[in-house]
Amino acid sequence: METESRNCVIIPVNRSDVSFNSSFSSIVRSFENFDPKILFIFYANFNKNLINRLNPLFEQLEMNGIKVEKKNLNEMFSVMNSTEEIADGIEKLLQDCEKVYLVPTSGASIVSSALGLLYQKNRNKNYFLVNYLFSFGPWISFYYPFTPRGTESVIVDPPVS
Repeated sequence: METESRNCVIIPVNRSDVSFNSSFSSIVRSFENFDPKILFIFYANFNKNLINRLNPLFEQLEMNGIKVEKKNLNEMFSVMNSTEEIADGIEKLLQDCEKVYLVPTSGASIVSSALGLLYQKNRNKNYFLVNYLFSFGPWISFYYPFTPRGTESVIVDPPVS
């Protein structure tokens, strides 16, 4: 039986002063740019509050046919021994994905490093590394779509047309 072709987006979230803004923006921009069918959100135990704040957005995405899978890193990995172990654990979730967009923008450094490693290991597949460049400055209290698109550039490697 043939499975449906799917675009998947991987977004880790982290705790910081602008995490909600960058996470919200990264999720919405990825929804617009890549038409994902599955959105994987990775977080640690200490980020549950941020996940709860993002739940209304997740509910809206699900109402629009996007599957949102929230993955607790502490449950996936009892001990995080290496970025390679994290990359391998994430890769196991992506078997049904046609294209994979790795978005480390708002993530913790260890998971962002793992996404970079995952991209390097899969350069011959449909894996793309996506970075949103935020210049919050006067927009510090806002997030996309409440900020001008020009303040949030996007870089995709390899470039997509």
